[in-house]
Amino acid sequence: MQDALSAQLEIEGWDVREAADTESKAPGIDLLATKANRWLAIEVKGYPNTTYDHGPKRGQPKPTQPAAQARQWFSHALLGMMLLRDKRPDAEIAICFPRFGTYEKLVRRTTVSFDLLGFGVYFVSDSGAVTLALPHRAVAGAPDLSSDPIAGTESPPPPRVAGVGDGNCRDEILAAFRRLELREQRTVFAPVEVVQEVLAVTERFPARTIRTEITSRICADAPTHHATTYNDLERVGRGRYRVRIDT
Repeated sequence: MQDALSAQLEIEGWDVREAADTESKAPGIDLLATKANRWLAIEVKGYPNTTYDHGPKRGQPKPTQPAAQARQWFSHALLGMMLLRDKRPDAEIAICFPRFGTYEKLVRRTTVSFDLLGFGVYFVSDSGAVTLALPHRAVAGAPDLSSDPIAGTESPPPPRVAGVGDGNCRDEILAAFRRLELREQRTVFAPVEVVQEVLAVTERFPARTIRTEITSRICADAPTHHATTYNDLERVGRGRYRVRIDT
């Protein structure tokens, strides 16, 4: 379903910048896309099933019925969208559902609220056809919170620290991972989070340069496209990276 939505967005001229690894259930926004000066974040929800799809319980029956699961997933997604709206009022935010009866009913019953918040809704049919049921938009009069469309999507960055931010780009990225690990109590991060963390302490590197370092030059799993490369990071899922344990 996520692949079908990505393909449709690209047909419509969007540049899909990041896509979450659905198999690993990685946290965070599922799809990030840009078009000109527009920034779009989409959370993708799947079909609620009667059995577990992932993990050690794969194939075992779930105690919760599909309709109840759909209501829970809908409410969880809505909370995440509302939190993101407060952080990025200038963003376009949407949610994508499969064409499942409970989802469709819930969307019809919350259309006014979605419109007031500028939230969009996509539906994907069994055949992979994508429909924009409710349009997405930024909040009217919202300030542009970032000159880079990818930066500024997570929690506000920490204040600048004297003596931090004087290293080269590689050094700053690794330092940013360490700070994020301590603050967030996790080890896996999307490039957008690391870019923001670096920019919080130094403006000497463009966001695009930082992203290239993360995803290519200092990632052990990336194809070799540079004269000098390092094995500082490893890719643990689509759009998700961590510092290698032996680094």
